[in-house]
Amino acid sequence: MRFVLAGAFVALVLAPSAAFADDRVSPVLSTTMQRACRAESSQTVLFDASGRSRLNEPQVQRSIRTFFATAAGAGYAFEQGAITDLGDIKLNVDVAPNGVISNAVISGAALAAQIAGSPTPVDLPALAHSLASEIPERLIVGRSFALGDDYYPQDIRQTLISQMMAALGLPFPVSGSIEMPFRGEIQQDGRRAYLFEGTLRLAGEGDIGGRTLSIDALSQYRVVHDAATGLVLSYGIDQVTEARINGEVFTRQRGIDGYVCEIAPQ
Repeated sequence: MRFVLAGAFVALVLAPSAAFADDRVSPVLSTTMQRACRAESSQTVLFDASGRSRLNEPQVQRSIRTFFATAAGAGYAFEQGAITDLGDIKLNVDVAPNGVISNAVISGAALAAQIAGSPTPVDLPALAHSLASEIPERLIVGRSFALGDDYYPQDIRQTLISQMMAALGLPFPVSGSIEMPFRGEIQQDGRRAYLFEGTLRLAGEGDIGGRTLSIDALSQYRVVHDAATGLVLSYGIDQVTEARINGEVFTRQRGIDGYVCEIAPQ
């Protein structure tokens, strides 16, 4: 799964922060506020039967992630950014009031570096569209939630599962599921907020060189949206992946990606 970019929001100026009807919440997003987030991603080898990896020494990457939105006709224009060790990345996309995206464009020095290091050609329009569709705030545009309603629409759920399967790069089928229900209203950093929390699971088994390889991956997801602005206050993924050969654990790794945000006027 991509951890390069995350976050974006749309807004209605001077509208109430949320509407409640039949125990549902309808988040309303602000075009006058923006967010800046401190992000950290890490990979840690928890177990390695080969002995080639250093255990419990995480490889850590830090970045700054930003977002703001402006009104554009009947819809909105999002600009999401990331500042990394390799440079910057910027994602621009138009979003309709119902959340439909168009004209997604991605650019930046960090992107150029990643493309240069890619062993296969990169379809930039497809990459931009895929990243834009996964923007957290985009997922609440034009929607309302009751307790238990899933954060991810069905098409996005399947996309995330497919991306995880592709990232594993296995030559045999892998099954997956994702559930991330609305858990209700909470308080975070002194602000009213909406919590979405759940899991993504992947599992598969196949023959590799006459041996049976099985893979199990469990990801814990947690996203918190500010009730007053719709902006993400925090976002986190904690994934543990375990590989077994002929039933014996061969390797176990943990990957963490998350960010914590500050909200301020544009």
